[in-house]
Amino acid sequence: MAAAIAFGVPAMMPGADPVSAQLGGVIALLAGVLLHEALARRGETRALARELEGHRSQQS
Repeated sequence: MAAAIAFGVPAMMPGADPVSAQLGGVIALLAGVLLHEALARRGETRALARELEGHRSQQS
């Protein structure tokens, strides 16, 4: 998606500045990386919480 923004925008919009399109692509890439990291950590946190709850219920 980031590459499509970086290279597609100048091709599809003749008045678009290539540097601005590349910057937009970099921003889209970084946003995707941050979103992926947040979702991955959320999944790990939930799994650890379930595991901890299982250990707590076994001790009771």
